[in-house]
Amino acid sequence: MRVPTTILAGIALGLCAVIATAHAEDAAQAELMFNQGKTLLASGRLAEACDAFAASQKLDPAPSTLMNLGDCREKNGQLATAWAAYVAVERQVRGDGKYGAMADVAAARAAAILPRLSYLTINVPDGVRVDGLVVTRDGVEIESGAWNQRLPIDGGVHVVAGRAPGHETWSTTVTADAEGDEAAVEVPRFKALRDPVGKGKTIIIDRSRPSMFTGRRKLALGVAGVGVGGLIAGGVLGLRAQSLQDDAVQACPAEACTTAGAARARSLNGDARGMALGANVALGIGAAAVVTGAVLWFTGAPHVSAERSPRGLAVAPSIGGGFVGLAAAGRF
Repeated sequence: MRVPTTILAGIALGLCAVIATAHAEDAAQAELMFNQGKTLLASGRLAEACDAFAASQKLDPAPSTLMNLGDCREKNGQLATAWAAYVAVERQVRGDGKYGAMADVAAARAAAILPRLSYLTINVPDGVRVDGLVVTRDGVEIESGAWNQRLPIDGGVHVVAGRAPGHETWSTTVTADAEGDEAAVEVPRFKALRDPVGKGKTIIIDRSRPSMFTGRRKLALGVAGVGVGGLIAGGVLGLRAQSLQDDAVQACPAEACTTAGAARARSLNGDARGMALGANVALGIGAAAVVTGAVLWFTGAPHVSAERSPRGLAVAPSIGGGFVGLAAAGRF
């Protein structure tokens, strides 16, 4: 059986269809969440409305959604978050005529909020900085360039924490007023950890590895399964088409073909062409699904954070109990 080049087109169309369908589903869900946010905002349920706008923006980012999110955050007293949203909107739409005066409105609202912002300064003295030091605020890493800087912050209680390899972790809470506050916290010197015998200098903390079967990879297996089914179906139909063609040749051999045999051959050839067409369609869809599943599998690998200890072998001196030796630990 010949496999025409239309299969390649089928693969491309299949991929485009999968991507377009996923985008359409996200856009539809984003629109639903946006309308829900409007309804909640009108009823005064500010926190829920802000969550709905944030979910809509995540699914299908749009300046208009971000503008509404900023308005919701401002009404909810989250001035720093609202200010950041207005600034982002102004940068995105400035110079784009289709958004009308949105850039000017966003800039004006950001400027009006700016004098009311509260700030938090996380001081990290030079004497406490060690290799691998990570400082977080509410679980989000603060880049070293932002240490010792006044950063806008929403009012409320915030958790500032720090960690470094081979050192004890540290955390504290700080409370900032909703408007016009100047809060600060200083990161202390971290206490170094020691191994059980007190002489080792290398500590590797074992952390469980994330599951390889993420949500996207589970979807990949399902899509690939459909693809394999399509390929099998295409193969079966192709074999059936070839069998019908062979039957047609036998029904009307070139050296002795009767009128009835010719009619029988035409009927069998028609059935064979139908089977071949079905085979091509099934193979195209199956190949597209397999390729899509492969893309989803490789792009859905579990995220490994920077804090995870790398693979390798660590060796530290061990002295005690009447012997001297080496203690080794590894990740493979």
